[in-house]
Amino acid sequence: MATFLETPRSYVVGRLSPHQIAAVRSRLAQQVKRTARKGAERRQDPRFAIDEPARMKVLQPIGPSSVIRILDISRSGLKISVAEFLAPGTVIQIHLKASVAFAEVRFCTAQGEGFHAGVQFQDVFWTNPPK
Repeated sequence: MATFLETPRSYVVGRLSPHQIAAVRSRLAQQVKRTARKGAERRQDPRFAIDEPARMKVLQPIGPSSVIRILDISRSGLKISVAEFLAPGTVIQIHLKASVAFAEVRFCTAQGEGFHAGVQFQDVFWTNPPK
């Protein structure tokens, strides 16, 4: 029986028995399933694309107020476009048309000239409650 390190090479050059080929294919299929699960969608709520201006104030650590764009929205959070990097864990206040949201930055990645950040709602207060 070939060792684990020899098996892939033998598989490629066609030197395995049908039983060994079946074992290698089974192992590869299991690895593909594990990899697919890791990359699977982890969001709890569906997101809806929008393109709306908003105002953001960095609360912790205390920072400036700035104009941002809301790129998508869900029940639990937003994806926003910002000019400067926001560290994960930063607490922000976002002023939208009909609400004020307090949120925590979950991720922030460079995107073109600015950054895209995912934020998770902590509290939302409606200035004009939805009907």
